[in-house]
Amino acid sequence: MSTPARRELVRHMVSQGLSERRCLRVVGMSASAYRYEPAQDRNCALKEKIIALAQRHRLYGAGMIYLKSAKPVNSSTISA
Repeated sequence: MSTPARRELVRHMVSQGLSERRCLRVVGMSASAYRYEPAQDRNCALKEKIIALAQRHRLYGAGMIYLKSAKPVNSSTISA
């Protein structure tokens, strides 16, 4: 069972009146994993620029797109 599905199951069980700690123990999930909120993506603009470059220059590989990006970035960001 995936983590989002477990979170939803715990929410449902809590809404039925069970304690959060008991629900987490039954589902087999830690409290920190239940309360985890992913961080916002800081590279949205860079991703859009990379995609635009890749669509405009279809023969360019990751290395050339790295060189063409005006802002210096880590090359692993480009190839990921």
